[in-house]
Amino acid sequence: MKTTVLAMILACAFTAGAQDAAQAQTPPSAGGGGQQAAAPEIKDPNEYNAYVAAIQQELSKRLDGLYFTNHVEVIALGVLATFVVALWLAFTA
Repeated sequence: MKTTVLAMILACAFTAGAQDAAQAQTPPSAGGGGQQAAAPEIKDPNEYNAYVAAIQQELSKRLDGLYFTNHVEVIALGVLATFVVALWLAFTA
């Protein structure tokens, strides 16, 4: 238990130190006094929405079933197994 807490504290300290070092190494922005460029102005929201919808449809066609697939049977079996184990543990306790 003590080693786990110590490891967590050390991990937090190392990540904080790495973030500080990364921020110290970033060069200042050139010109503009450190101000960021303004976001582009959307002149026609309908055109923008159509463009976004077209991109989403194209990506849906390309990635359909690639990263996420529905396995309803496996999910239902897992829920049923969890329920059965919970009942078994409740009755044996």
